[in-house]
Amino acid sequence: MDAVSLQSFRRLGLSDNEPYNSFYDAMKDWGHYRLVDSPADADLVLTLRFTAPQLRISFDILDAKTHFLLWTITQPVQPAALKNTWRKNITAANASLVTSFRKLTTPTAP
Repeated sequence: MDAVSLQSFRRLGLSDNEPYNSFYDAMKDWGHYRLVDSPADADLVLTLRFTAPQLRISFDILDAKTHFLLWTITQPVQPAALKNTWRKNITAANASLVTSFRKLTTPTAP
C-alpha cells in the first residue's frame, strides 16, 4: 500500500490488510489454485498493490523460480466516504481481478 492509501485506510478505521484479505478470500473461493504460505512452495507468486489517489488494485503474477514477471492486472476501485462502502468496493474490485486472472489462465476452446 502506498502512503496515501495507508493514511486513508487508517482514517476510515480500515485494516491495512483489507485489500489483501479480500483478494485472498476471492482466490480461495475460486478454488483453482492451492494457496501456500511460502513463495518457496509456490509455482506462481502474486503480489498485490493498492494505490491512491488513482484508487486501484494491481497484482503482478511472477514465476516463483525465476522471479520473471508474467502478467500485471489492474482494476480501479470506486471511491467511497464510508467504511462499509470502501469494503464493498474493494471486494468488487478484487472479484474483478480474480475474474480477469481466471480468463487469463483458462484455456480457450479451439
